[in-house]
Amino acid sequence: MSKLKFKTKENVKTNNAEYFYLMKKYYNLYMESVSCKEIEPEALEFVLNQFWEAGRIAAYNIPIINDLAFAPYAEGGARTHYGRPTIVNLVDMYGVGRKIIPYQAMQVNKDVVLIYALKMRVPIRKIVEYQVNKICDVRKAIKMNLKTNMIPYFIKNNGTNDERLKNIISNIQDGATYELIAPEDATSFGEATLLNPPYLIDKLQAYQTQLENELLTFLGVNNIGIQEKKERMITDEVESNNELIAIWNHCWFSNLEIGSKKIKEVLGHEIHFIDPTPIKLEPEEKEEEEADEND
Repeated sequence: MSKLKFKTKENVKTNNAEYFYLMKKYYNLYMESVSCKEIEPEALEFVLNQFWEAGRIAAYNIPIINDLAFAPYAEGGARTHYGRPTIVNLVDMYGVGRKIIPYQAMQVNKDVVLIYALKMRVPIRKIVEYQVNKICDVRKAIKMNLKTNMIPYFIKNNGTNDERLKNIISNIQDGATYELIAPEDATSFGEATLLNPPYLIDKLQAYQTQLENELLTFLGVNNIGIQEKKERMITDEVESNNELIAIWNHCWFSNLEIGSKKIKEVLGHEIHFIDPTPIKLEPEEKEEEEADEND
């Protein structure tokens, strides 16, 4: 007796097209989350990209000209009793040479300053990727639920006039208000089994919005009103969301602030990382809130 064989595909990225689209979308949002006037745009882009890919970067002075520069690094093995590296080697990613990037071992907090994106010392990409894969799963479930609701029944027939029956069903699905059929076609239809699949699209879309808002909150992006109208949310919910975004912003910028202070102390350069899009309530929104409180 033969066995049925099913072909399966390893679903690493859920849906490649959607995965890459979403990763680019959130990467671009992330890249706009920090500005620094004291660093050239090209250098800032490199720093943020290293935070995205590696979660860390080293700041140092270019030999002779003493200009501030940044490079990825490899740990040298020596550590403090708190587990922090004390010796690192800068990585010359693009072969610019030792005149720009020193090749010798560098002492942390003397020759170089190490800056981390997050307290947990992981690349930002990993956290975004985890959430994006969940969003892709939900989008796939929405598509599947939509397709099952578009095919609500199985039709069994006696095996005759197959092409004619397919045309009849196709015309009905295309929106035909009535279909004229011959008597023999009518007798060719057997039983029809209703699939009656549940309609889950609304719930799945709400869950997708929740996942997207969680990711935007992590990136420090104000997501109130992006997917849900503000009038549906009470003031406490808006304030709670803003507080959570502010907490994530603090986690993100506190590390940058520590790095900035060390750069000034060790390397002699003063830089300031700032959030170019702080959360603000527009005047009309404040007036609406005050009016609601008075009512």
